[in-house]
Amino acid sequence: MSGEHQSFGTTNRILKGLFPSKIGFVSFLFIFQSAFTFGQTIKEFKEIWLNESREYLLNNQKPLPYLQSGFHHFSREQDNALAETLENDWNKFPVFPGLPVPKSKKFDPAPQFNFEETSFHIPQNLPYYTIDNRNEALKSVPANLPRIRKPEYTSANPAKLNFIYYGINLTVTYDRLLTLPVNQPVSKEVTFEYWRKFMVANSNHLVGQLMNCRDRLGLNDWGYFLLVKSCSSALYPADESGSTLLSWALMLRSGFDVKIGYNQLGSTVLYTTSSKIYGIPTVKIYGSEYCVDKPISSFPVNTYLKKHPGATGTINLKFNSSLNFQGETAVKKIQFYWDKKLYDFNLKYNPEVINFLEEYPQTDPELYLNAPFSFLAKESLLRQFRPVLAGMKSQEGAAFLRQFVQKSFTYRPYNDLFGYDRYMFPEELLFKDESNDKGKALLYAWMITNLLNRQAALVEFPGFCSVAISLGQAMVGDNFLVDGRIYTIADPTFENAPIGLLMNEFYSLKPLVIPLINAAEAENQQEKIWKLAMAFGAERSGTGRDFLKDEAGDAYITGYFKEKSAKGSSPVPAPFVAKFNENNTLIWMVKFRSDEKAFGLELLQLDNNEFYLAGSFSGELECNGAKIRSALSGPDLFFAQFNKKGELGWMSKSGLDELEEDTKLFYVVRFTRSGDIQSVQLANEDERNGKTGFRQSTNQGLSYIASRFQTIGLEKTGEVVTMKPVIQYRQYLNRMRQLGTDLTTATLVSLLNSLIIPGNQFSGSDLASFRQEKLLTGSNSVSYMTEIIQKLKLMKNNFGIVEIQTTDLKPVKIMSFKISDQSRLMIIPLDNNDLKIKVIAGIEYESGRSLEKVNSLLIDVSGSNLILDIGTDHQLVSRNLRHEILK
Repeated sequence: MSGEHQSFGTTNRILKGLFPSKIGFVSFLFIFQSAFTFGQTIKEFKEIWLNESREYLLNNQKPLPYLQSGFHHFSREQDNALAETLENDWNKFPVFPGLPVPKSKKFDPAPQFNFEETSFHIPQNLPYYTIDNRNEALKSVPANLPRIRKPEYTSANPAKLNFIYYGINLTVTYDRLLTLPVNQPVSKEVTFEYWRKFMVANSNHLVGQLMNCRDRLGLNDWGYFLLVKSCSSALYPADESGSTLLSWALMLRSGFDVKIGYNQLGSTVLYTTSSKIYGIPTVKIYGSEYCVDKPISSFPVNTYLKKHPGATGTINLKFNSSLNFQGETAVKKIQFYWDKKLYDFNLKYNPEVINFLEEYPQTDPELYLNAPFSFLAKESLLRQFRPVLAGMKSQEGAAFLRQFVQKSFTYRPYNDLFGYDRYMFPEELLFKDESNDKGKALLYAWMITNLLNRQAALVEFPGFCSVAISLGQAMVGDNFLVDGRIYTIADPTFENAPIGLLMNEFYSLKPLVIPLINAAEAENQQEKIWKLAMAFGAERSGTGRDFLKDEAGDAYITGYFKEKSAKGSSPVPAPFVAKFNENNTLIWMVKFRSDEKAFGLELLQLDNNEFYLAGSFSGELECNGAKIRSALSGPDLFFAQFNKKGELGWMSKSGLDELEEDTKLFYVVRFTRSGDIQSVQLANEDERNGKTGFRQSTNQGLSYIASRFQTIGLEKTGEVVTMKPVIQYRQYLNRMRQLGTDLTTATLVSLLNSLIIPGNQFSGSDLASFRQEKLLTGSNSVSYMTEIIQKLKLMKNNFGIVEIQTTDLKPVKIMSFKISDQSRLMIIPLDNNDLKIKVIAGIEYESGRSLEKVNSLLIDVSGSNLILDIGTDHQLVSRNLRHEILK
């Protein structure tokens, strides 16, 4: 976003370049950073824009819509600011060696237990130390701020590129201006000239396609960086300087804080990261640390000083979801004896996924452990292990899994193999033949958490990694008492040792014990509390961050109730905040009063007694005597502060209600801890990439990101189309058929597009009539889908949330899907005509002999694919609509 780290001295230049002698749209953005005069500023700005439009028309020029015009000029000024830096401000920076990779203790041969050794000692609780909140950074990835993008028209004659990324054939189109040859070493002058040419080219189209690929493949920030470099190398196959410069420029355009660096050994991209990385050299520039991507670090690196004002994001190594690589599969056969019985496992996997994981940067072990298995590997694992473990008690199951890890993978210190030590992803090890203690520990801990659904902790001694487990029952052995829970040592490297026995040489040492997050356990508690709340009439607003647990174990939730409005008899949504203790007992509930509509969206805790609520509203909103009102022209965001007793500190509104445009916008609202609104900024980020919610909370203040389509309650009711949904459906369907879209996909997408507008609905008779549509004659798959649709009684958009009712109150089954009565979802349109469906409740998918909650669906219109996000670990799986879902 604009002005995130610095004003970069362009305010006056922006105003003069945009609107000589007048205040334009960009000034509107900057005004918010000093004073909150939203209503007056918008009215003045609208008048100025109208005057400017008349001047354009008098000169026979067609003006851009004022928001597009503002975004175009503002993004141009951001690029110009970087160009000025590239022309003048460079320096030489020393390169520092990266954090040393932790070294493991080497055993030769592998440690073996026998009853005669002195390591057999009296069981007791052992001393340890821990690091507070070490797992906190792994709970959620801090999303980059929404970008301001230059509006671009598709090139008249775009070029096409086919390239391979980890065995996957990808195709993109691009502006030929992006591939002007460089063919000389990178320098200050070369970089400046390259950036000047890049600014003119249409780059957002290519970035958008790469981000589409990112979403389909389940890539995180690091995977996206590799994707950008693969594309750049394919566009500059024999020009290393051009490839490096394009990678740098595309990462900037994607919103990441990167720089270009060079010395006598070559050039490289310098990148920032919010995750710890071992073994990678770094340079420090104005307090920011940049990793050196290529090995050119024998000499100091030349780079420019100031950052691109619109590229402030850092690369996070955490996985948001599982990898979703399509392609050839392989089978790993593992034979294993337990209790004189041979177990034969045949586990499926994608070799390219393993290659990706093997080449991953070295970072902290929790990140490896929390990286979800790919769908193929996990489903194969669950289908074969769960029936075996189902017949065992927890302690026997833990012993079975531990011996599986001990016996199936040969012990080998990895500094013998790679020249350095490394952690391994559990999925990576499962399809290899050998590992060190770190790999064995992570795989065993993952199995305890995901196959037994029990608690595990990593136990780190100097140079050695082990595991302790908590099975919900007392176990004899060497234990650690952590936060009231007993963990018993269960070493997956110490072969043949019983559970509860630590190796003798570590007995006198004090290890670091890291209890691991059990996402399924946390999800179960959340579901239990919400089930209780729904019994009171509460409903969820679909943000996914409406549940908060504090340090004492108490839980807080927010959402809405439908209550009678003072304006009429129809019930309207009104927010609430509720507190439950660790036993899931309701302690207090605070209800708001609304005369139109209002929703509680998200909660945030800053200290032990300071909680913040973000929500949306229209009309008047009241809570404990405090009142705010939105303007007639539109809805607004509100923020409120509470303490642990449920007492309201303050309530404020942001001022978005005065914004007259109903378009795909993101809003960044900054406010103080006392409720004073500091600034409101706009961005035209794609809904696919922008993430909503609280961001960048500090002691000085907070920021909240909202969007027109992702944030419930921000639609403009005064601009609702009055056309009947059935007519809209037919128009969508005709348009998609003309574009050559597969009929199955066209039918589903047209149906969902017709439900985006609040108030739209399809009754049972509407849905039944689709079977009679002449347009669908001859399509068996579509006929099958219409038969399924007829099992639905009602599909209705209530205030932005689509509710589904089935005809007989029973779930509707479609292949591996189960759609329950009263299912609820949100429909989010994307820039390239794809749709994202965010599931609030009621839709499940059968995976590995169990039903997993569907978190979201991405409908890839061009490929007729569904990309499903399922379960607590956000597994991605692709299914083809025509050939797999509705065959």
